[in-house]
Amino acid sequence: ALNDRAFFRGAGMHFAPWYRREEYALIREIMEDGKDTFPLSFDEWERNAESERASAKLEGTILIPVVIAPDEFFSFCNKWKIPLNKKTRAEFANSRGAASHSMGM
Repeated sequence: ALNDRAFFRGAGMHFAPWYRREEYALIREIMEDGKDTFPLSFDEWERNAESERASAKLEGTILIPVVIAPDEFFSFCNKWKIPLNKKTRAEFANSRGAASHSMGM
């Protein structure tokens, strides 16, 4: 999960893939790199993610969580025949976050 956010590191504001506790096991299962990238427990993932957010903030970057729903993400990747991996998650979160932010959400 830390690698997802590192993809958009830099000055300013960036969007980070985020997950719900109740969907975490499914997210971990459907991702091609799930077992390698995601900690086994949601609590550990959340601690790592919040730590990464705090580190980014100290560097002047605001990471804005964008919740990725497993069914929506799976359908999106399947439709476009793209891999369910960290690069796609990061791009998906950035795209969704930017769209929501530009609409004032």
